[in-house]
Amino acid sequence: MEIEIKNLSKAYSSEKSVLSGIDLELRPPSIIGLIGPNGAGKTTFMKILVRQLLASTGSITIDGMDIGKNENYLKNRLGDLPQEFGLYEELTVYQLLDYMALLKGLGPEKKERIESCIEKNRAFR
Repeated sequence: MEIEIKNLSKAYSSEKSVLSGIDLELRPPSIIGLIGPNGAGKTTFMKILVRQLLASTGSITIDGMDIGKNENYLKNRLGDLPQEFGLYEELTVYQLLDYMALLKGLGPEKKERIESCIEKNRAFR
């Protein structure tokens, strides 16, 4: 997967700019780590990359496709582990997988894929 970011910026107001003019090309094989102090914009950058937040300016393409126009392609190719991740203890395994499949944008094949995952897990026990 190739990711190209051009002139990416995020400002919450005229006085609060979080990201400014980021240009970045990521080509396989790559392992990337974001390092910086609190408030540097790491989380904001990741939220923009996974479309949880919109950039103020700039563009992001994945494999040459604009992520704003191809969100399903993005969801199928990119994974994100949130900074604070918690399981929903009140949900069954099936309900949690159903919820995650919904977030991932799975369509009619969702039920079959969930049941397949559960069955594969049983085989490992």
